[in-house]
Amino acid sequence: MATLQSQKPVIRVVHHLARTGGTLISRCLAAMSNVVLLSEINPQGLDSFCPRNQAREWFQLLSEDEARRQHADPGQEFLQAISLIEERCRSQGKSLVIRDWTHLDFTGLPFLSTPSYKMTTSVMLDKSFDVVRTATVRHPLEQLVSLRAIDVVKPWDEEQVLHGMRRFAEQAKEIGFIRYEDFCRQPDQRLNEMCEKLRLNFDVKYQQRWRSYDKITGNMSFNIQTIEPRPLPQVEQDMLDRLSKNSDYQDILQILGYEHPRPPRPNYLVTGDIPFAAPDVEQKFAEANRLTNEKQFEQAVPIYQQIVAAKPAHALALNNLGYCLHKLELNEWAEVELKRALKLDPNFALALSNMVLALSGAKRRFETIPYRRRLTELEPKNAEHCFYLAEDLIAAGRIDECLHYLRRALELRPLYYVAAANYLMYLHYSDRETPDSIAAEHFRLSQYWKRREPELKPIARRRNVRPLRVGYVAADFYTHPVGKLMHPIIATHDKTKFEIHCYHHGVQHDEWTVRTSNAATKFSKVHESSSADLFKQIQKDEIDILVDLGGFTGGGNRLEIFAQRAAPVQVSFLGYPDSSGLAEIDYRITDDYCDPRGQTDQWHSEKLIRLSRGFLCYARPQKLPPLSPLPRRKNGYLTFGCFNNIAKISPLALRTWAEVLRRVPSSVLAFKYGDRYESAAIQEYVRAVFATEGIDTRRLHFWKSRPSLDSHLEAIGDVDIALDSFPYQGTMTTLETLTMSVPIITLEGETYCRRASSGLLRRLGLDDLVAKTPQEYVEAAVDLASALELLEGLREEQREHFFSSDICDVAGFTRELEDAFSQMYANLP
Repeated sequence: MATLQSQKPVIRVVHHLARTGGTLISRCLAAMSNVVLLSEINPQGLDSFCPRNQAREWFQLLSEDEARRQHADPGQEFLQAISLIEERCRSQGKSLVIRDWTHLDFTGLPFLSTPSYKMTTSVMLDKSFDVVRTATVRHPLEQLVSLRAIDVVKPWDEEQVLHGMRRFAEQAKEIGFIRYEDFCRQPDQRLNEMCEKLRLNFDVKYQQRWRSYDKITGNMSFNIQTIEPRPLPQVEQDMLDRLSKNSDYQDILQILGYEHPRPPRPNYLVTGDIPFAAPDVEQKFAEANRLTNEKQFEQAVPIYQQIVAAKPAHALALNNLGYCLHKLELNEWAEVELKRALKLDPNFALALSNMVLALSGAKRRFETIPYRRRLTELEPKNAEHCFYLAEDLIAAGRIDECLHYLRRALELRPLYYVAAANYLMYLHYSDRETPDSIAAEHFRLSQYWKRREPELKPIARRRNVRPLRVGYVAADFYTHPVGKLMHPIIATHDKTKFEIHCYHHGVQHDEWTVRTSNAATKFSKVHESSSADLFKQIQKDEIDILVDLGGFTGGGNRLEIFAQRAAPVQVSFLGYPDSSGLAEIDYRITDDYCDPRGQTDQWHSEKLIRLSRGFLCYARPQKLPPLSPLPRRKNGYLTFGCFNNIAKISPLALRTWAEVLRRVPSSVLAFKYGDRYESAAIQEYVRAVFATEGIDTRRLHFWKSRPSLDSHLEAIGDVDIALDSFPYQGTMTTLETLTMSVPIITLEGETYCRRASSGLLRRLGLDDLVAKTPQEYVEAAVDLASALELLEGLREEQREHFFSSDICDVAGFTRELEDAFSQMYANLP
């Protein structure tokens, strides 16, 4: 990684505004044995906090003469002092960290009248040092309340302070930041993350030192002896209303990923101890429980508070209080009370369940995993516990553990349809499963769908009819890969020869739903219809060819109507990467690249129809961002990128990518998939794999979600080479990557889901990007990374080559699909 860094001495700077928890975080950072931290240093504030004095008095790095100010000019004095201190730190094997007094730059407080809105310390240090920076932030409401309470910031100008906070948030986003609330929930993880950004070695022994560490300015943290999350403070309603109309405040929330409280602490919550006679506790408890059962949560909360004030060890009252707070959407408060209950009784299953609800309500899904694991241990016969744990695990990329819990759920409840469907889908993500084992499970579990509805009479073939009636059944006629790929096909169907009926059994509805509805002959929203009613509707519509577009994806499906033979011809197409396992589905649409003849037929109950133009088609987007120059030229290092769902990325894929980074030392790897990689839990998991492989995890970049397709495509254009997931390859991700002329390396397997990207690349003549082993995958990535002229040539030519290929010939594909449908119907006896 040395090639990515300058030869200047390294200075680490932590920027934060006043009252954002920076003192506590810096105190923990400074407690690491390898760190020398100077506190609240700023070129404009040397008279208040002198770096020379701190270096001498706290760390004995300077002599008495060296500690005296040498220059009248603050800038020269600042640079000379920091240079001398950094040299002394380096000579002792220490790393210098400057905790910046950034409040001066962005609010002017306490003594500057005009803020500069620049991180002055870093700007000045950039002249002589390799400055590595990060920032700490806090919910702006809590910061405002805390600032307003101290004398140093008076006179108070809320609008000016908020404007400065917004300007700081914008710059913090650019350099990366740690949220104080996240630090309080996971101090080790967040401090480790900060160390990675600052190029410091994480010293876990800080835990033993931080409480007594006193070489720091700012007294607000010294009374804190435990690091734990705290709810937002109580504020007046008029302040909430005022802030909700302030554009700077709203921008801060959006930039830093916070929400405006609703409200943070309502006025019906009581404070302080409210004792009453012990014999009244159970009477009050019964009253509060009655109110809770009647869903009068606001009235129940203060009574529960009185109970736990009088009897702090009343675990059930604490649990019920937490539940009520959750129902009132006060999830941070709920978490506090539920932690108190679980401290009293770690095996309190109801409190564990309510903690899961509270964390989920606070949009902290992956923090529920340890609580769900404990629930499966305490209640081992509860299939729902296993299922919901599995759903969180798969979303976090823990593929094999997810499959373990789904198997347990199905052992406990064999006809658990959503668990069975998800299990069959997730089998494809595992690098431990073989095509034989996956096929066996599909043939076994698919038979469950024949039991869901009483037997219904199949429809008879309509003789000598034109046009043919084709019914597409899907939950994904919206902004979803299936919905976006199907719309141009539905719009291009020859309506003189085919009537197109769409049965949308999903609840999602957006502009793509409207487009598809307008393109179809008939569009029916059937998510509220029972399977029997849907079966009858399909028969009433006299559908000739019924096409399933979802298979076992998404848990919910309508395969039971196919199992009852709702139409004379039944087909599987596009949405599911494998066989349905149902003999009643006659055909499956594919091609020779994804399902080579004679190699995959044995794993299917359907007859495979291999289209010559491919297994899908892709319509050129009407609006496209321009192609950018090769990022390697601009950045000075090569950027690999993965844009796939973390669930598709097997442990073997991560280890293979680690080898790629090892072989290409001047490179980084960026991850992006919606907002999934913004999760601390997922980042920690990915970093752990790469760290185990000996890769500096600072080379891993986790990109944030982009709000639009254009900005998402631009993000793809910001990488030099894309790395495809395996064993489950990408499809829409690969199409979008090709759209941006970014080459993608893929590992070809034996079955459709393990050959989707490979098939697209081979169809384009890009066989050199297709590997057959992990070792070949590494070599392909390494070879391409060293061929800058080839990369630039691909970036210039690949887009138009892609759009002029059969893959993007929607009309040609649709005509061939129609011919296949006609032949299927003609083959009926």
